[in-house]
Amino acid sequence: LTWHVFLKERRLESSLNVFRSLPQVLSSVRDVQRIVEYVDGCVLCSGNEDERFVDLLSSRNGAIMDATGSMCVAYLDKAHSTVRSSNCELLVSPSVTQCQSCQLYRPTLRALCSRVVRQARSGNDRTDPSSHTPFRNLTTPEKEIRYQREHTLRRSHERCIDHLKEKLEKEVEDRGVAVDECLHQDLTQIMQQNTDTVLKSCPPGSFGRIFWECQKRATSLKDARSMRWDPLMVRWCLYLRHLSSSAYEMLRDSGVMKLPSQRTLRDYTHHTKATIGFSLDVDKQLSVAANLSSCEEREKYVILIADEMHIKENLLCRCHYWFHQHW
Repeated sequence: LTWHVFLKERRLESSLNVFRSLPQVLSSVRDVQRIVEYVDGCVLCSGNEDERFVDLLSSRNGAIMDATGSMCVAYLDKAHSTVRSSNCELLVSPSVTQCQSCQLYRPTLRALCSRVVRQARSGNDRTDPSSHTPFRNLTTPEKEIRYQREHTLRRSHERCIDHLKEKLEKEVEDRGVAVDECLHQDLTQIMQQNTDTVLKSCPPGSFGRIFWECQKRATSLKDARSMRWDPLMVRWCLYLRHLSSSAYEMLRDSGVMKLPSQRTLRDYTHHTKATIGFSLDVDKQLSVAANLSSCEEREKYVILIADEMHIKENLLCRCHYWFHQHW
């Protein structure tokens, strides 16, 4: 026969350290009597009763989760006002006050309390919108405060943007000059007359010269679809659109300069078909760009760093490939 001890609706296995001196299998009435007497003499593990540890767990909803946020590593025993490790054995021999699991977790609790004190001294408010503290490490009241502050900050930014838009529209209305066909011809003529000056100041192959030549060629065409853009100009436009697609479109619609349409840029950004997982076409491009054939063996070892990314609003996803692969 085997035996187990139940305490606080938790089953304590006979293989715990506190029961190491007891027989694992019952072979006589004497064994039962010995186990009962030993368990009756055991005391409850005191855990970590420090007030600062109890306050720390109270601010974290009574539990400390692991890095993934899926498993509890320590919890607050409210009945005894102490902090226990999730592996706490609950019972210990009369000669000690803590189980080994709670004793080993005590340095972690001290480090967490020290971090809270340092943050308080440095004025680092975890509920501030500029805080880098992940939401999973915030308590429920802290999350609510941070959500409210971020909402307030966003409304303030929106009001500021609206004010700047009104101010800009008023400036354009008061001081703006409409470019009619006659003025357009004058600007084009000025541009052609100063071509030699620009070419002398910008060496061949420089971005300034390429930009000037593209603008001159684009303004001379009657049909914008016949324009062939320089690759360096396309890369610069892709960089601008990557910073802000709406700002790029506004700059293009303003007529200040001639820029390729976003449909033209899309042919360059969507050269390879986007699929789930690693793309063989992209791997081939990276291999050619890195010139792996001439690299030494030690130079072929690389590190892939995955970072968070922001997904643009109103983005459409084609799920046909995923369903084809998984159903």
